Amino acid sequence: MKKLKIFIISFVLVLGMKLLQAEVLLPKVFSDNMILQREMVIKIWGKAKSNSIVKIEFANQKVDSKTDAKGFWNVYLKPISASKNPQKMFIYEDGILQKTISNILIGEVWVSGGQSNMAMPVRACYDWEDVKARADYPNLRYFTPPPADDRILDEEQFDSHTNSHWIIAMHNDAGSADAIAFYFAEKLMKELDIPVGIVQTSRGASQMSTWVAKEEIEKVKSFSTDLKNYKEREIAYDYEVELERWEGMAKAAERDGTKVPPKPRKDGQTIPSQVISNQWNVKVAPVAGYTARGFLWYQGEDDSHSYRVETFEEAFTCLINSWRERWGNQKMPFYFIDIGSREVKHNWAPARSKQNDVWRNVPNTAMACSIDCGDKLDPHPRNKAPLGLRLVAIALREVYNKDIKTVYSPRFAKAEIQGNQAKAIFDMDYSTLIVKDNELKGFEIKVDGEWKLPESMKLSGDDSVIVFAKKDEVIEGVRYAWKSWVGDDVCLYNEVGYPAFCFQYEE
Repeated sequence: MKKLKIFIISFVLVLGMKLLQAEVLLPKVFSDNMILQREMVIKIWGKAKSNSIVKIEFANQKVDSKTDAKGFWNVYLKPISASKNPQKMFIYEDGILQKTISNILIGEVWVSGGQSNMAMPVRACYDWEDVKARADYPNLRYFTPPPADDRILDEEQFDSHTNSHWIIAMHNDAGSADAIAFYFAEKLMKELDIPVGIVQTSRGASQMSTWVAKEEIEKVKSFSTDLKNYKEREIAYDYEVELERWEGMAKAAERDGTKVPPKPRKDGQTIPSQVISNQWNVKVAPVAGYTARGFLWYQGEDDSHSYRVETFEEAFTCLINSWRERWGNQKMPFYFIDIGSREVKHNWAPARSKQNDVWRNVPNTAMACSIDCGDKLDPHPRNKAPLGLRLVAIALREVYNKDIKTVYSPRFAKAEIQGNQAKAIFDMDYSTLIVKDNELKGFEIKVDGEWKLPESMKLSGDDSVIVFAKKDEVIEGVRYAWKSWVGDDVCLYNEVGYPAFCFQYEE
């Protein structure tokens, strides 16, 4: 009996201590199978009981932090070398083990973001069967929230969607990875021979304003149209009427055993991918600050309409700077792909040009060309491998100092116009300008204020193209591939096989 009493008292004491503790919470990006960034200070954060001590043990390091009044904490691990050996992380609260994270590798981490052409999974690509067969990659992993997270939330979220987790790219499990990011990571992993992780944040049909935190939105004029539309929808929206209608639909759904429709919001917003700051709140904020090498981005179609193009550069620059700020590193590489080639009502070429301006004006950015990988009718071309490989070539040279001679597409440098001829000169990045099938096309000249086809063209030996008008005409401008659907007019390449960027020049 005495032993039983002692046991009961001990049990109660232990239970009491447990009850006094709050569960240690971490964002799901800190979970089994994660990859941590090598050779950089690693930030880890979470929640626990207020004014408690949280301690992390990992890779022969022990660090701790006192939680604040709301229970938030963060710690910093010293830089760790790359490792393929699975390790465990132990998290304690006030000396008691609360969590264990298993199968952790150390390597390179990149964050992928953008809209549907970045969100497009590997299993939707032409070469999926080949990828599935070769994807025996325990050292390639990606963190993925559900692609179609339909939540509309007004505040930044502490954690990702409940179904978010790290996936190891083994055969069929590689299929849900962002395709462009996967091809990038696969090549990077093989070239460096270390683990590579991708933190995915992409969402289809999304405007830039949904990817920027609220406090940044009003700092630039670029997002004024989105703010105006947001406020107009809110004013015109009759919440009480919509709520009454929804209640009737909900009752009918419950009666019929069908899915209950989403309850209307008071502000009338219904499209998660286009609500201001929403994708930031639900997808980016929960992982913002996760130590990574850089960003991969493919977005812009929804911001390429004529009324947005004038402010495209300012908006994109704001997005890049705000992401870098929240990751605590304004020098983080931000590599992106220009808007693809497709037949649409409005011209995407001006938006591509604005993307090029961002590359020129924002340090540590770079752009890969995609106009040869488009599809006339399909908004989601299935040949994503070339795009991922073009991005990783840039990273291998610029970030990892690999000896790669040429990583950029031919890029318009300047034009020399004299009378009826114009010479377009390209920056070739240590390569030579090549004309596909020896047929120059896709060029236009401006004469008397109108754009038209040149009379003739020729490739010059100094990596330039000379276009001619009629003898009595004076050229006022020259351009190449200046349309949404470029199609067979893509004719200029370098020796590596990268297509030239579109351009437009006017005197």
